[in-house]
Amino acid sequence: MSEGKKKFNVSVIAGDGIGPEVIAEARKVAEAAASTEGASFEWVEYPFGAAHYLKTNEILPESALDIGIDFDSLTDAGSMMGSGGMIVMDDRTCMVDVARYFVDFLVGESCGKCVPCREGMKKMSRILHDISEGRGQPGDVETLTEMAGAMADTALCGLGQSAPNPVLSTIEYFREEYVEHIDEKFCRSGVCQGLFAVRIDDACIGCGVCGKSCPASAIHGVAKKKFEADAATCIGCGACIQICPVGAISPIRRTKA
Repeated sequence: MSEGKKKFNVSVIAGDGIGPEVIAEARKVAEAAASTEGASFEWVEYPFGAAHYLKTNEILPESALDIGIDFDSLTDAGSMMGSGGMIVMDDRTCMVDVARYFVDFLVGESCGKCVPCREGMKKMSRILHDISEGRGQPGDVETLTEMAGAMADTALCGLGQSAPNPVLSTIEYFREEYVEHIDEKFCRSGVCQGLFAVRIDDACIGCGVCGKSCPASAIHGVAKKKFEADAATCIGCGACIQICPVGAISPIRRTKA
């Protein structure tokens, strides 16, 4: 129960071993507790086995940075408090890759009981892998959106109903990244391997660690002077971006032959 708006939510999983008498008694206790706190009361019964407690948050954009960290504020923003954990990502995080990561995780979490979640998660995973590996096709974003909406409407439990949230929210707030991956085969964050080349800017201190880390020998230079990267030879692995101590290396679009 949040401090801003007092609302007492009670969720009950009804089923084997929980008879109507037990549920009625539980409701009386809950109503009394809500009354004592001066809170409004909401009662929800779930069918036995409903994993309504396991849900996936939406990913929020930079504009949501100042939202209060409480149940009501996060819910109003389209997310949820969950267990209280939070992940903050910067511009070096690829949103397509983030969606793929969450979907791959949830593929293994699905119980497999209902078709929308079991098969829908697998199909979304394949599409996201294709997009992040340079095999994305026109219409993939629309397919993901349609599948995600169907899952949210028809999956049997909270896991399946909320599993599409990372996909839907990244498409809503970061659609241009999907378009770049599909149409330009470009990952602006330098995360999806093979979908970018690199450029070394004037901040380079000539330490040479980038050249030593490059598996394609695409970086050359003299110690203590600016190094250069050969975009044509670069395989887009991102090793140099990760290792550069001064952030002088950035991903660029590959030049079409």
